[in-house]
Amino acid sequence: INDRLIIEEGDLGERLQTKIFIQFIITETGELEDIKVIRGISEKIDSKVVQIFNEMPNWTPAYLYGKPLRQQYTYPINLELE
Repeated sequence: INDRLIIEEGDLGERLQTKIFIQFIITETGELEDIKVIRGISEKIDSKVVQIFNEMPNWTPAYLYGKPLRQQYTYPINLELE
């Protein structure tokens, strides 16, 4: 995620490091649904992160008693200005 996310100098303001939280659902087939930013930084960075998650390949779904199930996750992403 950090490799694909290009942060320009003015995007973070005066902060050098921050964390963004994104929430999504992994379906029974591994597709990502209902991707949204829970705690973001700015509209520009938040939309970039959501776009990256929309372009991701399928994930491995959670299993319970040998059957795949829908599971909601909250994923933290650490961002640093280089």
